[in-house]
Amino acid sequence: MLAELFAHEHADETAGIVLVDARGRDATRRQLAIWPRSVAPALRRAVFRPVQDGVDLAAGAALARGVRTLGDTPLAVVTAGTHEDWHRVVPPTPARALDRLWTTMQDELAELSSDHVHVVAVRSDHFVQQRDGQPDVVILAVRAVVRAARIHRRLPPCRRLFSGDAQVRCRE
Repeated sequence: MLAELFAHEHADETAGIVLVDARGRDATRRQLAIWPRSVAPALRRAVFRPVQDGVDLAAGAALARGVRTLGDTPLAVVTAGTHEDWHRVVPPTPARALDRLWTTMQDELAELSSDHVHVVAVRSDHFVQQRDGQPDVVILAVRAVVRAARIHRRLPPCRRLFSGDAQVRCRE
């Protein structure tokens, strides 16, 4: 959310963006609509607290609602293939609904730029960049965005960028 806001407000200082399993537009409100009130109420309060890591999520979400486009800024969205966190505490039906919502929000983030790739790191959880995730996917995405920005060209198609990697799934 912060990178998205910065890129929108400072487009002249933003050469490209890589979002790694980032929060989507109005994520808290949309997830709370699915997350059952009866399931782990204390965890629900902890997961959806309004300020996390010093960031006021409600205020940030309000600001992010104004970001409709990032123009043609090179943008790579890397999405985790699984979210074991909520699968451990939420019954299967709402957990699947949360997965679908997260994917939808990731697609929406990708659509902020006319020059984007969106890839799912199939075997990774939320922290794709960690050693036990799929950091190579993040590295490839960063390199592609840097290269596109440096040579003033569009990003290559996702399938070409990640060709041969069976552990990813491109979203078009």
